[in-house]
Amino acid sequence: MTQIASPQNPRLKALRRLQSRRERARSGRFLAEGEDLIAAAEQAGWPVLEGFRLAGSGLGGGGFHDVEPGVLAGVSTLGSGRA
Repeated sequence: MTQIASPQNPRLKALRRLQSRRERARSGRFLAEGEDLIAAAEQAGWPVLEGFRLAGSGLGGGGFHDVEPGVLAGVSTLGSGRA
């Protein structure tokens, strides 16, 4: 598990790029936010490649990255990352 406290983190920069259709098409990756969408993607045969969660939440598996609330808010479209 990695602790992410900077919005300049390369992993978060890659997440922000996935908000672009062009980057999703180029990389063959997509971003799924929330437990329901992640479960649906896995059921459709799309395994989780990398997981991010609100630091201290304990959600997800042991391989998920913990992201500080203010930093997560910069990449999340959900309210859970809001400080």
